[in-house]
Amino acid sequence: MSAPTDRESPPQATGGRALSGTGLARGSLLVMGGFVLSRAMGFIREGVTGAVFGQGAIYDAFVFAARPSETIFYVVAGGALGSAFIPVFTQYLAQHEEDNAWRLANAITYLISLIVLALSILMFIFAGPLMRGIIAADAAASTQDLAIQLLRIMLITPTIFAISGLQMGVLNAYQRFLLPALAPTLYNIGIVIGALVFAPFIDIYGLAWGAVLGSLLHLLI
Repeated sequence: MSAPTDRESPPQATGGRALSGTGLARGSLLVMGGFVLSRAMGFIREGVTGAVFGQGAIYDAFVFAARPSETIFYVVAGGALGSAFIPVFTQYLAQHEEDNAWRLANAITYLISLIVLALSILMFIFAGPLMRGIIAADAAASTQDLAIQLLRIMLITPTIFAISGLQMGVLNAYQRFLLPALAPTLYNIGIVIGALVFAPFIDIYGLAWGAVLGSLLHLLI
């Protein structure tokens, strides 16, 4: 991870000088607009996936498979991002210690990525017991088997989300709100692409690969 560069000097972090009224209003509008757009795209995603797969056992398997990867991200990456990394990063920027801020960002990125990757590998290995014994214990055996296969595909996403989550936090610290606000919408777009483009060829597996595509779009933006 490297510092954002452009022709203008980077804006002050939110942890330092207070945002002006105009800047605060603009940032709030961007975040609100991104949230509304993401929610709207979420409804579209649900409508598309419902039309393609219905609400039967096949789609249930996808829902089961999505839970572990989401849990890894929210517990490990989300917690570290919100409670530890961003406040310290913004404090460094406020004190004009940008080199220290980016050393911290790089170190946290490597650490979180390794932790999430290790957890994902463990879940890949123990996907069977995890799905049959905990997540989908009451589901039919065929649904459990399908969920295991989908889970092993979707375990690609937590590491990608961990990196992109840290990058979005850094952008917010620099008061660059537009791209982080749009990122969740791109994840939903990836799933829609999976349902409409991939699924006709590989069925429900297309939805899993759509989630992987969505996570990559989430990162690349």
